[in-house]
Amino acid sequence: MKNKLLIGTVALCLAGAWAGWQWSHRGTRVGGIPNPAGAEVQPPEPQSPVTTGRTAPPARSPAVEKAADSVSPVVRDYLDSAVSDPARHAVSRSLPEKPTPADLKALSEFLCREQALDETEFGQGVKNEILDHLCELNPEGLRAMLGGMIEDRALNPVIRDYALQHLMEHWQRLAGSGPDEMSRREREEGIRAMWTAAEETGNSLAGTALLGLSRLSELEAGIDRGQVAAAALRLAADPTTGEAARIAAFQVCGRLQAAGVLPAAWEAARSNGSLPLRISAIGTLGLLAGTDAGPFLRAVEGGEESALKPAATRALREIARREAQRAQASRGGQ
Repeated sequence: MKNKLLIGTVALCLAGAWAGWQWSHRGTRVGGIPNPAGAEVQPPEPQSPVTTGRTAPPARSPAVEKAADSVSPVVRDYLDSAVSDPARHAVSRSLPEKPTPADLKALSEFLCREQALDETEFGQGVKNEILDHLCELNPEGLRAMLGGMIEDRALNPVIRDYALQHLMEHWQRLAGSGPDEMSRREREEGIRAMWTAAEETGNSLAGTALLGLSRLSELEAGIDRGQVAAAALRLAADPTTGEAARIAAFQVCGRLQAAGVLPAAWEAARSNGSLPLRISAIGTLGLLAGTDAGPFLRAVEGGEESALKPAATRALREIARREAQRAQASRGGQ
């Protein structure tokens, strides 16, 4: 996913989809997931070399302690150069394909530590790169660490959004690997972290969380699609919601067929708001509105705002497709 994730999100908004994945406080929680084995008590998770965000110490020391001889020179150099010499880091950076437990601990502590580097595009890219690497390796404790990062409000929201995207993409990859790959507790903690993020409406986290929850609801019995749709409807209908979250909320409403969002979608599509927001609202009209939206969409398609035209064209095609399906179903029932 690299550093393209945040940029990719904006690009998808401009495309009017936000449904493809280049792939926000507590309150709503998802209930426990049924345990097929019927066990009432879940055994504690084993200790892991990966540090979770909730338990990582708020260390203010250098990225890797020089005394930690068990950390490989490659990882020590990677983290130290990221903090002290970005130019050297950009040239010589590398991460081991088979990191030691000490390497994994150093990398996870670096990710979970709040630091000035997080406020820079370079620093955000470094942490995103480490997340990429760890998700490929899938070490024990990875999902707990990602959940902890998501819930840690001391971390930069961009870093937390990256962790959220990685958790959801990782979860999707695991979906086909069997029911025992993730424990019951891991599922509950991951779902809780996503719902926590879905309440942070002032940044991109809520939108990313709702998009992920809408997709994972197709795979996980512990995620209620109706609850996801209701949360998206609340955000889309509230003009005080942050723009990134509202854009995603419109798309989730369309994806989950939450027709109650139509008044808000009409208002946003006709407004003088930002292009990404209007494009998202037009896309929602295409997914939920009927032929009554035709005159407006054709006017946009033939209007002067060229950035809106592709969205209007797609919306018209989608409405026409649904109408053709209805007509065919009607003829078949006669």
